[in-house]
Amino acid sequence: MKGEGEERTQLEVSLRQCLRSLVEKLTHLKELHLDEVNISSSVPHILANVSSLTALSLVECELQGEFPAKIFQLPNLHYINVQGNENLSGYLPEFEKSSPLQRLILERTTFSGSIPSSLGNLSSLEELRLGYNNFSSQDSRSLSWIAKFGKLTLLSLSQINLVGEIPSWLMNLTHLTGLGMRANYLNGPIPYWLMNLYQLERLSLSSNRFTGRIPIEIRNLTQLSFLELGSNQLQGPLPSAFYDFKNLYWLDVASNNLSGIVDLEF
Repeated sequence: MKGEGEERTQLEVSLRQCLRSLVEKLTHLKELHLDEVNISSSVPHILANVSSLTALSLVECELQGEFPAKIFQLPNLHYINVQGNENLSGYLPEFEKSSPLQRLILERTTFSGSIPSSLGNLSSLEELRLGYNNFSSQDSRSLSWIAKFGKLTLLSLSQINLVGEIPSWLMNLTHLTGLGMRANYLNGPIPYWLMNLYQLERLSLSSNRFTGRIPIEIRNLTQLSFLELGSNQLQGPLPSAFYDFKNLYWLDVASNNLSGIVDLEF
């Protein structure tokens, strides 16, 4: 009888062969969704030849090795999501202005290298999630090309070695509903103008080095459902506006230097 380990190995080999065979035979493939299928191998380079591909989703597939950079440059690709593959490495190539990418999701992988400014060529981008990777340390202001993404609704730059203050280019992203910049090396005060992003539903700035008070203008963010400001060096009282957030289900302000009385009977 075969042991459990041997059966698992044979299944993984079978899945790898199936994926390669699928790509080789379906030359006009438009969408490939294999989320949570335990592939446990590298992404076949032949996938970069499927020019008809518009969507690729390989979420939590135990992918390994280096992701073929040329896949990002497929001429019809609108959506790519490989998040949750913690052993998947890779780098971002240069992007052309002709790229139709709308959603680029690489969270919780091990991509490294620099984040190219040519990402600013992706004029159709609506979702950019690069968080929890090993990108090179850089000043937050150097990502000013993100301000070109007038359609952007979700932006995750958490734990990617950003330094400096919250960059002013963020004020141009007026359609944002989610902003994640936690676990970086950002410092200085949380700017009042950030609270003019009225559409925000999720805001995560925890585990940085922010100082000063929580801006009273936070009352402008009436759509907030998720707010993380914990593990900073913030001071002063909690804004009374917190009591007015009717949609708020998650609030983290722990590990700061906040003071005052909290009314738990509101």
